[in-house]
Amino acid sequence: MKLNFIYITVLLLVISGFSSCGESKPHDPKELMPKAKGDIGELMVVIDKNYWQSPVMSELKNLFEKDVMSLPQPEPMMKINTVTQKGFGRGVNEHHSILIVKIDDSPSNSKAYISEKDVDYYALGQIVYILRAPSQAAAVELLKKQGNFLVNEYLNHTKDILNKKLSKSKSASINEELAITMGVNLNVTTDFVVSANNNDHVWLQKLQKRYSEGQDHEIQIGIMCYTYPYVDSLAFTLDKVLEKRDSTTKKYIKGFIDGSFMKTERLYGLEYEDKEVNGKYVFETRGVWKMHNAFMGGPFISLTTYDEKKNRIVVFDGYVYAPHFRKMDYVREVEAILYSFSFTE
Repeated sequence: MKLNFIYITVLLLVISGFSSCGESKPHDPKELMPKAKGDIGELMVVIDKNYWQSPVMSELKNLFEKDVMSLPQPEPMMKINTVTQKGFGRGVNEHHSILIVKIDDSPSNSKAYISEKDVDYYALGQIVYILRAPSQAAAVELLKKQGNFLVNEYLNHTKDILNKKLSKSKSASINEELAITMGVNLNVTTDFVVSANNNDHVWLQKLQKRYSEGQDHEIQIGIMCYTYPYVDSLAFTLDKVLEKRDSTTKKYIKGFIDGSFMKTERLYGLEYEDKEVNGKYVFETRGVWKMHNAFMGGPFISLTTYDEKKNRIVVFDGYVYAPHFRKMDYVREVEAILYSFSFTE
């Protein structure tokens, strides 16, 4: 009897301990979820196979696969991969970006609409939208009205994915140098090096090689940060932005051949717009750079903004050199780095 009493007492204490542990740390169901995967520049569209060659898919391709003109050779902004609902099983449904299209004329689906965004629905780091419509025509009409909203949502999601990835391997030493010299922060990773620091101009580079067609090819990603005093609002015009960019690259970004330097291609590919990034007004410019007196070139992105505390213009500029490969994946990396900017206190 005594042994039984001791056994029961110990058992109750163990159960009580497990119970109290459960109360102090509730189970998070997301701990068991897989991480989102796949090409971040790809949109997974779940749609009945009858609509794969339809006006709905044509409209989606017009929105997401339109050519990016600010590249040496046009490439699609994103890639679409289609799958049926039946094929949308485990693994496939773990993609980063998913759009589910449901077209049917049932009474419960009498109005075309786009659902609220679902985050981490099938996998962590994922967004899912659902487009419902009673007919193809209604779906196309809805995409014409709200398609740009969807595009921006998925593009912003790719930036967020890359920013999180970059922040995990952020270079403490480079960011310390940027903070001291320029008074800025950037998610620059440890595979970059400081190629030049001139107090009002810092040039960072990542050099790598990629194998293709029997040999290694050079790839270069460059990030520049430079400043100059604010005089007037003309600083946020295309002419002034390009003038400052070209004078800076002529001075600091030289080619291998004597007399060669980076300059902006003015005849094609230029895109520009005003936007807000991280709570700051930004004049964004995209286009193509080329090397004066040398056969080199590639895409660039430039963000021009105003630092109120120091009354100065700050430019964050990134470029890509990858002549044997598609450029969009590298452009996305540059974009994510530039969009991570902030000013030190």
